[in-house]
Amino acid sequence: MTINKRIIISFILFMCFTNNTFGSGYVKINAELNDMAGRGVGTVI
Repeated sequence: MTINKRIIISFILFMCFTNNTFGSGYVKINAELNDMAGRGVGTVI
């Protein structure tokens, strides 16, 4: 149980960390990939 809880907690922390720090950069990269590919994939994610 402790191993599973550690994985879940670390995953939640990782998601919060990526949303706070790399969120804007991730959206920017998605927009650039969307323009390059000519699809609406970046806007959905």
